[in-house]
Amino acid sequence: MKTRKAGASMGMDAEREGEPLEKRVERVEIENGKIKSDMKKLEKMVSELAKSHAELLTEMRALVSGVNSAIDEMGVLHKLTVKQHATLQMIINGASNRDIAEVFGVTENTAKVHVRSLAKKLGVTSRSQIVAKALRPMEQITDAGYMAASKGLPKNWATEFCGKEDDPYRSLLARSDDAAGPAGN
Repeated sequence: MKTRKAGASMGMDAEREGEPLEKRVERVEIENGKIKSDMKKLEKMVSELAKSHAELLTEMRALVSGVNSAIDEMGVLHKLTVKQHATLQMIINGASNRDIAEVFGVTENTAKVHVRSLAKKLGVTSRSQIVAKALRPMEQITDAGYMAASKGLPKNWATEFCGKEDDPYRSLLARSDDAAGPAGN
């Protein structure tokens, strides 16, 4: 088999040997032109691929950053006690310290302590900052996710059950072990 290939190869070389030099040069130049054209196409494809990769990498970094930010925001809700969740919902709905005190059955000064404690946990100092810090995570978290974060208080507690005689979640707010939740009050 080797001799056959060698013979076939020799036959082709013999044909080319009989070919005029100008014809050989022309054929080589045509082949070189095709190779150069193919190389330019390949370089263009590699360049486009590199650009596409860079754009994709930039998009992926932005997505990861957004996810990390959302996780951080949602983490805020997991730090709060049940009573702090109730306080947060009431503040978002415009409740005053007096309103909070009535619902919890405490003095207005104790309600102020709850609000200050919530603000401290969120790393802010005012009611408006509490709302600004918590509103987006509250809007983005699912109902089930919120129930888990709040240890059983539904996301719509302040609008549906707060202050009503038949509040089925009243016992959650009356727990004496509420302060023992994550990071205390």
